Amino acid sequence: MCYRSTEQALALPHPSQIKWLALLRNQVVSAFKISYDASTKTFTIVPSRGLIADRTALETLIKTIAYNNSSDNPTPDRALAFDGVNDYVSISDINALDVSDNFTLEAWIKATGNGSDVTTGGIILGKQDSYQLARFADGSIRYSLSAAGDGSVDGWINTGISVSIGQWAHVALVKIGTTITIYLNGGSSAGGSEASFSTQPSSLIANASNFTIGGLANTQYFAGSLSDVRVWNVARTQSQVQWAMRASLSGSESGLVGAWDLKEASGNVATDRSSSANSGVLTSFSSTTRTMGS
Repeated sequence: MCYRSTEQALALPHPSQIKWLALLRNQVVSAFKISYDASTKTFTIVPSRGLIADRTALETLIKTIAYNNSSDNPTPDRALAFDGVNDYVSISDINALDVSDNFTLEAWIKATGNGSDVTTGGIILGKQDSYQLARFADGSIRYSLSAAGDGSVDGWINTGISVSIGQWAHVALVKIGTTITIYLNGGSSAGGSEASFSTQPSSLIANASNFTIGGLANTQYFAGSLSDVRVWNVARTQSQVQWAMRASLSGSESGLVGAWDLKEASGNVATDRSSSANSGVLTSFSSTTRTMGS
């Protein structure tokens, strides 16, 4: 962090390339006015009385803005809308997606309905009979793991975390050995929430199922918008989840084995931005034009 003269702007870099500007004047104060220019993605922060900003108060404010992620999609230019009837994205099985001992799954979601199944709602992402993440019809976020890779011993675990209809939320599942942690909007330290579960399968046997987004091949279709779907073959820390959830990744990040941002302007291809380059195919969509993410 670099402080300039009182007549210059303070620019603070952020992973999502949002510029933070603070104008400093003559007297130290700890109250601020904030404005946002959507066209330039720029926040302007000024002392409420046009005076010098208290450093500690300013840093606290900036951290709050950067990591209190309870409402907005991080990159609101585009998302892919699923009709909750038969839309889904199919991605061919590759070895990189056969994550097992330690891994991380994440996505931004905005439900517009309960999903196609009256109980199990809609799939967010996953491989059938291996690992899956879903939003059930009651709004609860649930996951399923199958150690055998054949669905014989899997079951849906209710995380106790819910996402309301019409609300953008970031959901991350982190597996470390036998422990699963679900982070909603980066967890409690970022203004969200989390839940952990032990005695989970220590490893998952690989299977040949395709990876799917927004539903399975014939059931459990998600109703709403999805974006920034990612799979990592490492267990990401909470701070790493918070850092990356609003960031546009390069695709070469260590451990990133799948990254479908679903932000193409249109078309039937969901491009994999990771080094795996394992792009998916939109299936049964009446319109492939991406929607605004707000």
